[in-house]
Amino acid sequence: MNHGHGGANPVIEVKGTFAKTAGSGILDISGHVSGSEIYFNMEGGTVQVTSGTLKLSRCESTGATFTIAANAIVDLTNGSNFVDWSGSYGGSSAGAAQLNNGGIQIQSVGATFNFSGVSSSGTAAIFPLAALLITPAR
Repeated sequence: MNHGHGGANPVIEVKGTFAKTAGSGILDISGHVSGSEIYFNMEGGTVQVTSGTLKLSRCESTGATFTIAANAIVDLTNGSNFVDWSGSYGGSSAGAAQLNNGGIQIQSVGATFNFSGVSSSGTAAIFPLAALLITPAR
């Protein structure tokens, strides 16, 4: 998805289920190519990836459940530093989450990550989410 027309940035709000289920390729909904990032706000919904890679970017999220299949990847930032998270994130998966040269900014109310079964590919960019518990500095 890439609007490429300028103007206001598009927003995807996930309150239900957002699923990438087809193909082993990359679904890039970050908008980096157009120069205008797409907001992908997780608001308590489920992000499901059964194959390939889902690239996310700019967001103001308050929680989500991830379901990432084996050999699937969710790139949480795709190089953006405008990824604002708070709330709870969890899931039970066999896949991996990735930070691609970006950063997650934890809001003042904090964020927790509680995953089971999320794997690591052994590279620096891929990490097991089960190991994370992030809270803001006090």
